Amino acid sequence: MILRCVVYSISQAEIVNANYEIETDNLPIQGLDPDLKVYGEYKTNSPQPFDSRCMIEIITMVESAHPIYTSLLTYQITYSSQLLTNPELQISIDNMESLVNQQLMSYINSASEQQIALRLHHKKIKGIGLTQAEEDFLDLMDQYGDAMDENKDRKDELYDLIEDHPEQLVAQIDLGWTTEIE
Repeated sequence: MILRCVVYSISQAEIVNANYEIETDNLPIQGLDPDLKVYGEYKTNSPQPFDSRCMIEIITMVESAHPIYTSLLTYQITYSSQLLTNPELQISIDNMESLVNQQLMSYINSASEQQIALRLHHKKIKGIGLTQAEEDFLDLMDQYGDAMDENKDRKDELYDLIEDHPEQLVAQIDLGWTTEIE
């Protein structure tokens, strides 16, 4: 009888032949490269979706003897996810804050506009009068600054959340950020 198997490379940590066939009369397999394992039966569960910003995927492979051909192994792969550590979650929150702030900054067309805002603030501090257009421009820049302050506050809220209820971060990480000004 021919048995369909898979060949797994230990050093490569992957299946190198998913359609290996062996005659059951030739078991046990002789002269197999020590880097290879032949599995006579295998099951793989489908990976479950998970948010990689907050979780890590755990892949577990369990080996056991084949129920009929005991010189062969079988395996089953299962997938699960585990919440990242608090410091790793904080990095994800920092990355979200950077992302939403970059969205805000994309509305400011260039670095020269930022420099203009600094120059106008400097004029204002010196008591030099500004035109209405310059005042409007500074007001707009202040609105962007206020939005970024709101995002800093949201980051702090999420930091508090991971201290008290880190498992809730998955559902909360995308919510409450300021991505545009009104």
